[in-house]
Amino acid sequence: MIARIACGLGLIALLAGCATGGATRDEIRTALGPPAAGHGRIYLYRTSPRGFAIQPEIRVNDVPVGRSVPNGFFFVDRPAGVYIVATTTEVTRAVRIELAAGETRYVRTDISFGILAGRVTPVLVSREEAEVQLVGLSYTGDPVPPRTAGDRPAAAPEAAAPSAPDKPVDLDDLKGLLPPK
Repeated sequence: MIARIACGLGLIALLAGCATGGATRDEIRTALGPPAAGHGRIYLYRTSPRGFAIQPEIRVNDVPVGRSVPNGFFFVDRPAGVYIVATTTEVTRAVRIELAAGETRYVRTDISFGILAGRVTPVLVSREEAEVQLVGLSYTGDPVPPRTAGDRPAAAPEAAAPSAPDKPVDLDDLKGLLPPK
């Protein structure tokens, strides 16, 4: 009996790592605004709950920016240029992205079976495909920076890397970011 309870509690703890209950992309879209001048935006997301316990770090040009969380997404704004998005479990998988100023690119992290652990592979996807897949996913990144007087987003420092917060972001966290009605 105690073993069953312990097993159940362990399963609940593992499932708690999945992105659920946070704000959706549509809910934060108005709070985002466009990237700063000369920058583009990269959305990173994972649709599959398969391998929910495997949530490797995602790196952009070797800088950690967040984790591959099932049913979750986040974004990073970067200056125009070439970027390598990589994940590592038992192997390192990566995709190369060319990002233009004002452009938005989308990277889905897919999971597959490995020898010792699941493998998470970043895949560049089209805007059309990503827009459909992002519906209903929960935001797992840092709080969205507040808008400034000119209705432009506050610039996030380049060194700051978005990562999964201790708890999912919900609508109450974003109330102050939305424009008044």
